[in-house]
Amino acid sequence: MAHEGPLPGPQDQKLTVENRRRIFELIRHSPGIHLREIVRELGLPYGTAEYHLRVLEDEEIVRAVVEDNFRRYFPADFAFSDRAVLGLLRKRPIRRVAVVLLERGELTHQELAAAAGLKPSTLSYHLQRLEGAKVVVVAREGRFSHVRLVDPKLIARLLVTYKASFADEAVDRFLETWSGFDVPPGPTEPLPPTSTGEAPPAAPPKEPDRAPEKPPS
Repeated sequence: MAHEGPLPGPQDQKLTVENRRRIFELIRHSPGIHLREIVRELGLPYGTAEYHLRVLEDEEIVRAVVEDNFRRYFPADFAFSDRAVLGLLRKRPIRRVAVVLLERGELTHQELAAAAGLKPSTLSYHLQRLEGAKVVVVAREGRFSHVRLVDPKLIARLLVTYKASFADEAVDRFLETWSGFDVPPGPTEPLPPTSTGEAPPAAPPKEPDRAPEKPPS
């Protein structure tokens, strides 16, 4: 059954093949997905999916990032700065680490391992990759290491934007209770113009309250 909805104009002719269109739609919905996941999600033969992905790459409709022997696929117009981070967040243990740090802030290595339900050695492996991608900072003080996110807002934005594609209960629970980040109030917005196109006159400054004068005795 054909997918409904408009696709980017220049790509229409390249996406008339049904399986190719389905693959592109999946990549657009789940950027950072890899070949085996595409095969599993769409029920396509491995060779068929691989062929259409190669065509999509050749036509510069999608781009691939190689990570741990996986080729992760993104729409060609996907923000380059987000690709590496979202590719890492596709891994469940890393999502656990990210969610715990969003919820609790900076933690020691031991605290983070316990909260994320990971063995210390497993956590160390993932932290090396996260630190290399500048997703976390690991500050080492004597026998202890303290871990924090470099850009919590970026991580939260990616989790919110692609929540459906993660299908992760930990992410769902976090987002259900997450109230967002405190944002300082911005400048006061100007009043809308009047019907003549001119800005309305500014309101006169408010005089300070004064105590009532006592009547003369």
